[in-house]
Amino acid sequence: MSDLLESNTLSKGGMNYFVSYSSSHLASPDTLLCFIATLHEIVGSRSIQLDRLVTDMTEYYDSEDNRELHKPEKIKQGDIVAAKFPHDDSWYRGQVCDNKYNSTDPSQSLATVYYVDFGDTEKHALV
Repeated sequence: MSDLLESNTLSKGGMNYFVSYSSSHLASPDTLLCFIATLHEIVGSRSIQLDRLVTDMTEYYDSEDNRELHKPEKIKQGDIVAAKFPHDDSWYRGQVCDNKYNSTDPSQSLATVYYVDFGDTEKHALV
């Protein structure tokens, strides 16, 4: 069997998206390794609203004055926060899953943020 198979589309009934992918390697009969080409969302009003929210949050929180205005004094598990996603530099809604305060070196303190709209998780410095 070829190591490089054709591009395909994967969708699941009732879902609001489909994924285009290229098969790259059939490792075993039950394991297919593939590269995700694109995630196509069927555009609806919720998708447009979420895109607008991200754009508005990014424009707002890119201002240092606005970040300082809303900076919490202390962050604790369960807090809802605005957090910058490091992979695209946009701001999103997040929830603090965990925080590790380092009293010896506060610059090493970290919070784990769950991006509620997209399901990603990232660690962020608390200072």
